[in-house]
Amino acid sequence: AAKLSSETIKQGADTIFVGFNQNFRVVVAKTTVTDITTVAIPANASAPRYRAINLDAITVDTGLSGQCSNGVLIGSDGVVHALWLNYLGERTPSNHKDVEYHLGLATPQLFPVITKIQAGLIPSLRILNMESYVVQMSQVRIMGVSEEWIQQVAQANPARHQLFMVRKIDCAPDSAPAGTESLQEGDIILTLNDKLITRVSEFDIMYDHESLDALIIRGGKEMRLTIATVPTQDLETSRAVIFCGAVLQKPHHAVRQQISKLHSEIYV
Repeated sequence: AAKLSSETIKQGADTIFVGFNQNFRVVVAKTTVTDITTVAIPANASAPRYRAINLDAITVDTGLSGQCSNGVLIGSDGVVHALWLNYLGERTPSNHKDVEYHLGLATPQLFPVITKIQAGLIPSLRILNMESYVVQMSQVRIMGVSEEWIQQVAQANPARHQLFMVRKIDCAPDSAPAGTESLQEGDIILTLNDKLITRVSEFDIMYDHESLDALIIRGGKEMRLTIATVPTQDLETSRAVIFCGAVLQKPHHAVRQQISKLHSEIYV
C-alpha cells in the first residue's frame, strides 16, 4: 500500500511525477512544484454538472502533466504527496468538446475521509454551500478588514497573505438547524469556530459540524454569525423516474451550484 504524506507539499519543492498517459503507459519525470493556487473549475453553461470549487490546485514543471489524466506526485522516499487528477470543465461552444483540467490535489486533504474509513465508519460529511475566491490584503484593507487582522494573516500564512470572499451561494436543501444564518455573496470570511482561515484546507473544519461560528466582514463591518452546513447525502441522486422520455429527479448538486433559488424540487 502507498504511504500518504500528512504534510502539504510546498511551492518550489522537488518531486517525482508518475502518470498514466493517453497511450495507457506509465511515465515518470523528476520535476518541481511551480504553483499551488486556489481555483474553481468553470461552470458548463449548456447543462449543469458537478465541478470542483474551493480547490487548492498543484501545478508542476513538466510537459507530461498535460498528457496524463491521473497519477501521483511522490518524494524520493516513495511517500505520495499529491494525487494527479482530471477535472471536467466547461464545454466549448465552437467544437462542443469538453475542457479538461489536469491538476494535483495534496494528500492531507484526503485524510478527513480516509481516517473515517480506516475506523470502519461510513463518511457522512457536511459542507458549506458556497463558492469562494481569494482576495489579497490590498483589497481587504479597503473592504473593512482591520490592520490587526491583516497582521494575523501575515503570521498565519507567510507564503500567501490572503483571505476568502464568498463568490456565490448555492441553493441549499431545507435542512438548516434552527437559529442559523447564511453567508451572503461578498462576505469576507475571517474565522470559523475561532480559527483564522487563510488556506482552502482550513475549511475542512466544516465536515463534522452541523453549524459553525463565523466571524465575517460584511458591508465594511465585522459580524458574528452561526452558519449552517449542508449534509452531502442530501445533494446526491438516490432515485429517478423515467416518464414519456423525460427523466425526473430531485435537483442534484450540480443544479444547486448554478442557481441560488430552486423553483421546484423536481429536475427534468
